[in-house]
Amino acid sequence: MFHNYRLLVLLFLLGICLAQANGQNMALLDSLEREVRKASTDSARIQYLNQLAGQYIRFGMAQAEDKLRESLRITQDYVPGRWSSKNSFLLARARVCFLHGNYHKRRGNFPEAIRFYHESREKAEQIGHYGQVGHALIGLGTVYSGYLNEPDKATEFFMQAEQAFLRADDTPGLMMVYGNMGAIYSNTGNLKEGLAQTYKAEKIIREKGLQEFEAQVLSTLSAIYGEMDSIPQALYYAEKARVAFLRDKDLMRYGDHLLSMSFLATRSKDDAAAEKYAQEALETGLKGQHKVIIQDAYLTLQDIYLERAKKTSSPALKDSFFLRAFHFNGLNRVYNDSLFNTEKSRQIAELQVKFETEKKEHAISELNAEAKGREIEILRSDVALRQAKMNAERAREKALLLEQTNENIALQLEVQEVKIQGQNTEAREKQREIEALNAVNQRREIEAESEKKLRYALLAGLAGLALIAFLLLRLYLLRTRASKKIEQQGAEIEAQNIRLEEANRFKSVFLSNMSHEIRTPLNTIIGMSELIAASELPPKEREHAQIVSHASQNLLTLINEILDFSKIEAGKIDFQARPFNLPELLRRQIGMVRFPANQKKLALELRCSDDLPQGILADPGRLSQILLNLLSNAVKFTEHGSVTLNAKVEEQLAEGQVLLRFSIQDTGIGISQEELPLIFEAFKQAGENTHLQHSGTGLGLAISKQLVELQGGRMEAESTVGQGSVFHVLLPVGLAELPKNVESSAAETL
Repeated sequence: MFHNYRLLVLLFLLGICLAQANGQNMALLDSLEREVRKASTDSARIQYLNQLAGQYIRFGMAQAEDKLRESLRITQDYVPGRWSSKNSFLLARARVCFLHGNYHKRRGNFPEAIRFYHESREKAEQIGHYGQVGHALIGLGTVYSGYLNEPDKATEFFMQAEQAFLRADDTPGLMMVYGNMGAIYSNTGNLKEGLAQTYKAEKIIREKGLQEFEAQVLSTLSAIYGEMDSIPQALYYAEKARVAFLRDKDLMRYGDHLLSMSFLATRSKDDAAAEKYAQEALETGLKGQHKVIIQDAYLTLQDIYLERAKKTSSPALKDSFFLRAFHFNGLNRVYNDSLFNTEKSRQIAELQVKFETEKKEHAISELNAEAKGREIEILRSDVALRQAKMNAERAREKALLLEQTNENIALQLEVQEVKIQGQNTEAREKQREIEALNAVNQRREIEAESEKKLRYALLAGLAGLALIAFLLLRLYLLRTRASKKIEQQGAEIEAQNIRLEEANRFKSVFLSNMSHEIRTPLNTIIGMSELIAASELPPKEREHAQIVSHASQNLLTLINEILDFSKIEAGKIDFQARPFNLPELLRRQIGMVRFPANQKKLALELRCSDDLPQGILADPGRLSQILLNLLSNAVKFTEHGSVTLNAKVEEQLAEGQVLLRFSIQDTGIGISQEELPLIFEAFKQAGENTHLQHSGTGLGLAISKQLVELQGGRMEAESTVGQGSVFHVLLPVGLAELPKNVESSAAETL
């Protein structure tokens, strides 16, 4: 019980320490995350990423992999503008590879760990950073000594690391070398040399105050003394190492060390201490989710209880220890993927048979003892019965002596009882009178309260009726006034609507007339400017003529868009459906934008699905206008990459009709999600500077969308800033057999 109490107190203190440590660790991790985000250069960013990944590796957190992957990506190639020098880049790469080696070593991926340690060593040697060289060599040595069981190769790496740290004057590095060398010598049986090397490391720790390595070195000293059968010395250093591990808050190493202490306690015949350390190791493994520690703790506890079951002679304790051993054996199988330990199972089965036999023999002996006990109880009962009879005689004599005294006392009690009954009767009468008076007073109070409530109710009712009458009158007056006001407003709104409709009609007529009037001289200007530009002129004057021609073309496009927009608003747009060759029309639209696309070196591509019909029944001019507008926009807003027109059958409609999908995809500047809904509005363009950079009125998409919708279709758009846009036109058309003259003729345009 005392040991269990000490264990609970220790676990409680451990939990408090871990909770405080977790709070501090999370604050440190958050601080490093902020520094990573604020870093302006790769050099600074990789410094904080290395620290952050090291902390994640130390606490066994899954985020370590993401940070390591990011640091590896940053140091993949040398970018001069992001690093102060090539040496700083190589040093950062060496440290990143070292962290990757530590991460893969902890996860058991030893080939990857060895690869990264070698690369870290290579990069550090290129710039002469022998401290980092030594750390990479220590990493290689720990893999070969602690995991691959190749002590000779590990010793070679540690000796190289010692030379590197001597060149770098790195005392902590030398301490790690001596500590690992001590562990290797002790594991290979050279305990004297192992003890000497480990004491070298312990001396450096004491002189330099390197607390972060104290726990591991003390643990190695404990293990060496344990191999030398000096158990008191081993337990002494083990206890000091346990305190150091607890201070460092390294759950994995702390749990592993507790298992070593449990083994030492078993060797010193202290079963209670061995059980305590194994239980604490199990709790630590469960807290840190370290599978190896959990498995080893289960096996250790199983062995402890098996040995205690063998030693004890009490059947009850033997049964208890056996059940505990069987319990931990079953728990271990959950974590152990290998076959069940048949030797332990055989021992448990033999103990079970032996225990059952001893249990039956013990039961027989208990039955015999119980029969003898019953005989003794019968004898004792006879003696007690005789003693009881003697006591009863003595009691009877005392009762006779006290009987007379009791009669006198009873007479006095009867007299006092009569007096008390008389007093109780008087008190009850007075109580009845008081209750009657209280009942009368309560009735009077209830009647008075009822009258008061009735008066208040009558007054409230009268006030309510007066208020309702006032409100009804007020409501009637307000409705009368509101009705008159609404009638006046209705008349004004109707007159205003008439004026607005007249103004809108006048505007549309004006725009249409002005557009027609302006196009006549504008066509003359365009023709004359092209003739002048085609004639023999000096280069400067030819450039002026081309500028005039280009500006005139833009003005003509603007006038055509305004004219179409005014027709749509006035409801005077018409569609002339007739059969035409769809693939030929698509090729011509691609051809019309090929020149500006070639100037920008853009790839221009037309993709038609296999089931695309040759002949359709629709308005070829309007379809050409829609596709040309979208293709022109795609070329205009794409500086590099490609523009692709895809055409396919989206859906089979009623007989003789299909729903076509035309998709114009570019790799241009793209449109943000906030501006995407605005691009189909008249005079709207995505972005404040789009008009200044690329020109345009903002009418093209609005006109195209309305033309598609007037033909029963719809237009959709999707875009990502910096990656490009896709405009979809879904248009229902009829299927048509093309006459020979239509098949051979070109599709008409506006």
